[in-house]
Amino acid sequence: MKNKLLISSITLGVLTIVTMLSCNNERNEGDVLFESPSSSVQQTSRGNEYGSYSISHPSLYTNIDLPPVVIRVDGRSPFEGTSYDGTYNPGIFNYGFNSRGGDYSLTNHVLGGNNNNNNNNNDGSAYVATTSSPTAAFNILASVTGNMLLHEINRRGVTMQNSGRIVIRAYMYQIRPTISNFYSVVDNLPVGERYDNYRGQNEWVAVDQILPNQIQSVAIYEDTFVNGVREGVIRPVGMEQNNNYVQSGTGYYSYYFPTHDIGITRRSQGYNCQRCEL
Repeated sequence: MKNKLLISSITLGVLTIVTMLSCNNERNEGDVLFESPSSSVQQTSRGNEYGSYSISHPSLYTNIDLPPVVIRVDGRSPFEGTSYDGTYNPGIFNYGFNSRGGDYSLTNHVLGGNNNNNNNNNDGSAYVATTSSPTAAFNILASVTGNMLLHEINRRGVTMQNSGRIVIRAYMYQIRPTISNFYSVVDNLPVGERYDNYRGQNEWVAVDQILPNQIQSVAIYEDTFVNGVREGVIRPVGMEQNNNYVQSGTGYYSYYFPTHDIGITRRSQGYNCQRCEL
């Protein structure tokens, strides 16, 4: 019964987000919504961003229209304070998102884990992951809160079965992608069965960082567990607008990105782009 309720709630949330993209809000379950920018009705053409360089790389297809909004799920608060893992958080609204390392390999980023760490020159992906898919965002949210639960149980030094009632809080950020540092993962993944499972995530990556002026707002969610078992559904508990957001602001741009080795891609394999602008 709980599974049915969770599926119903997620379905409702997906419909809410889709409505946001064409109306004045965006996010997920219930009535916690993002405000949508006035220009987010249609996709952003790569020729329409005033004063901004367009990302390019000889091994990538980058001339693809951006979605009006992308979503990033994160365990860190938009405001300054201590993160769930005990580390200092300067506030996502204040400093934006930064990549974990300097590995520009697209396949290493998608496969994750030791694929990034095995790169001799880097210690993590140079990309910040986002998605244009509400369904993928909800799947990620459930995964993130589950991982945060394990971290909290370890911090308390208890077993899963005797962990009691734990409330996990996570965040879904609404971001305006820019032509200067976002590109489509789906349209650039190599052809091959190994990568097929990742194509449905509708992932868009930002190179190196996402500036705070690109982050429009955040919806806040809580996930309650009792002795390791999810109680009910992940529920929205609030939202915040980012005062640092600039609708016409240009994004971060890396002059050196075209020189980086990004590994095997669809283009380097010799396959054509399926969604590129002509």
